[in-house]
Amino acid sequence: MRSRSLVPVAVVAALVALPAVAGAQTPLPGQLPEISKPWTWYLSWPVVAGALGLLLLLVASYLRLANRFYGSETEPAPRPRPQYAGIHAPAYPAPAAPAPAPAAEAPAPPAEPKAEPEPEPAEEPEPEPKVESAPEPGPEEKPAAGGGDDVYERVLKDQLDKGVSPKVAEGRAKAAALKAKREAG
Repeated sequence: MRSRSLVPVAVVAALVALPAVAGAQTPLPGQLPEISKPWTWYLSWPVVAGALGLLLLLVASYLRLANRFYGSETEPAPRPRPQYAGIHAPAYPAPAAPAPAPAAEAPAPPAEPKAEPEPEPAEEPEPEPKVESAPEPGPEEKPAAGGGDDVYERVLKDQLDKGVSPKVAEGRAKAAALKAKREAG
């Protein structure tokens, strides 16, 4: 409690002594006043220090990164991409055996002749399947995978019933069929 009552007394004493301190700064007659520098002179020291720091930072970063500026003119070797399962498999692999054509469909145009004839093997060759320009496969078509057809159909039906886009549903069904085929062996 005593320290709180001393605070106002100290403030009043400082206010009374302030004119005396200000009077001590006034030069006496015949005395030259002290030369004071403007505030900009004092502010220039941190500015100069900051400029030197920035210059040092630029020099250090140039020395660190200079080898990249003067590299060879050739492109760097491409980094190998991560290998994910199923990425490199073709989207629609060619079927091993031709699928029977539906009876309602019109006959396909004949295949174009090959430029070079193939040498005939000793065994009797199987008849060549007709080459057709296959349209974009729809969501109801199955992938050429062997073991996951039932999984493919089930997942495709589930996805389409949920209202998923046919292309997305087909992709998810193919992924599930591929996964089931791998798990099966």
